[in-house]
Amino acid sequence: MASLPSIARHAPSIVAGSALAGFGLAFGRDAYRKAKRYWLLLAFLLCLAGVFFAALWLFRNYRSVTGAIFKRLGALVVLAACTSIIYTVQATLSADVPYLTEWTVSIYGVLFLAGACMGMQHRRRRWLAWRAEDHNEAFLAGHGLQVVDVDDKGNLRLRDDTDGGAYRLMDDLAVSGELEFMALSRRGKRAYLSYDETGRYTEWSGLVGVR
Repeated sequence: MASLPSIARHAPSIVAGSALAGFGLAFGRDAYRKAKRYWLLLAFLLCLAGVFFAALWLFRNYRSVTGAIFKRLGALVVLAACTSIIYTVQATLSADVPYLTEWTVSIYGVLFLAGACMGMQHRRRRWLAWRAEDHNEAFLAGHGLQVVDVDDKGNLRLRDDTDGGAYRLMDDLAVSGELEFMALSRRGKRAYLSYDETGRYTEWSGLVGVR
């Protein structure tokens, strides 16, 4: 026969255990909801950033027709995926976050417009950079200049086929618009490659003294 004290403790123990178990389940559910909300909000914010970049990629120009087609298609895929995720998250959280729908539409529109405007602004700058690159390749070839390699320290080396000289890039003299090269095996000698405001090379000095 069970003793009185054990019987006296039996029912309260069951009740207490059930209460603690219920508390544990409630705590677990609450933690899960908070974690889920956190990850949903993170996905929401990342996808809003994705809308901006997708618009940027859609409206900027590209050097080749093939590049333009594939990169814009990629941008459309990113935009569609981000839009889908944004509105899924919005539907999930709309009950917990007041005015989320109105806020989402406004921010979505602003970010898309900002990305589109920045993409349009990039067009001229990118076009000028491509023109400068083409010009510089022709300039180097026309002056008998070849990029030999980049050494272990990351220094670019140049060879002048007209006189057999070899040079290592030392500095970008932005104030005067020149790249300064040190002549290898020629103490105290330099060469300067001038460029204009668009980055187009305009003059190669050849072997000269330090300026």
